[in-house]
Amino acid sequence: MSENPYQTPLSNPLGRDTEISGRFGPVRDISLLAKFSKAMLIVNIILSIVYGLFIFWSLDFMGGSNLGDFNSISAYLEFLMLLSIASVIVFVLTVIVICMWTTKAMANTWSFGKPTITPGWAAGWYFIPVANFWKPYEAVKQMWEGVYGSKKSKKLLLVWWWCWAGVMLTDSINLSLQRMSINVSLSLRLTGIHEVLSVSSCVLTIISSVCFIKVISDISGAQNSKLAKLYP
Repeated sequence: MSENPYQTPLSNPLGRDTEISGRFGPVRDISLLAKFSKAMLIVNIILSIVYGLFIFWSLDFMGGSNLGDFNSISAYLEFLMLLSIASVIVFVLTVIVICMWTTKAMANTWSFGKPTITPGWAAGWYFIPVANFWKPYEAVKQMWEGVYGSKKSKKLLLVWWWCWAGVMLTDSINLSLQRMSINVSLSLRLTGIHEVLSVSSCVLTIISSVCFIKVISDISGAQNSKLAKLYP
């Protein structure tokens, strides 16, 4: 019996008679969640490419701005606003799906390995300031070691996390600069600092998303393969 009183009745997600179960219930097939997670990450990659190219096009690295190439500044700002809104909506949906996958994957890990982070906190640490710079990485690392052991290279995890940490840091700096004052914000835009930070964030987002797609595929596939080997 699960220690969680709200746990749904134990059932075999793969249609086999199995008793593989951990502290947080039986091992569950997370392939569908993995597919949704990867699909949302791909959409994020596409939006990041569009956003990055748009900002890059409006930036003159030699000084000044290329806003004069547009018919009007208002058209530029309108398109930028629409693109930003779309990015925020997709990002929120991606966060929801990723958190669902993270929770289920960590619950499975408690059946395969010896993690120290609970399924709830595996997703929850993403929302805790300061701690979100390393605790989510530890959670995914424990999932990785739960199916591959501690000897398998974690370079992919490191690239994913350092890039994502870079995104958080870059966006925080960008937001802080924009909040200084309207005049300062306009000055920074004209000198291209805002655009440089935005493009950097897009590049890091793309690299991080590509790596995380691979991480999700590897962990999900390894968990299902591990169960299949035990119950062929």
